[in-house]
Amino acid sequence: PSSAKKKTADFAKRKKKLGKRLLPESSTSTDFTVKPILLPEQSVTRDKASELVSKRNLSLSDLLVQLGHYNAHMRKDALWGLKELLTSHSQLLTTQLAAIFDKLLDRLVDTDEDVRHALHALCGAIFPLIPARNMAPFVQLFVVYITNA
Repeated sequence: PSSAKKKTADFAKRKKKLGKRLLPESSTSTDFTVKPILLPEQSVTRDKASELVSKRNLSLSDLLVQLGHYNAHMRKDALWGLKELLTSHSQLLTTQLAAIFDKLLDRLVDTDEDVRHALHALCGAIFPLIPARNMAPFVQLFVVYITNA
């Protein structure tokens, strides 16, 4: 019948190609390729001598990344580290205020009580250090997040 499929041979004869030397069938190719692993920036290798760091040797960017960590203990430790860093280096509050508040707003609705407690302590410590004119653009966002929490 025409609907029957053609069976392929189990051991097909290899075709010879012009100009190519045919290797024996029992030979094994030992060729391999090497690709480098690129690590553009890793916090362990980065030089933190010029950056402001906390007692745990974490920079502001490291702490802000940890605020989004899935582990509540890591988020809480990041908030305490931010409190330490921002109270000792208050100039970061003027230069990095938008980035800091962006991460802090997400923690206002955190499900973990310890994280919210650490956030309350952080806000109590840094809000008096921020001038009212710098705080004004963020007040409405804080109100929205607080009323939704």
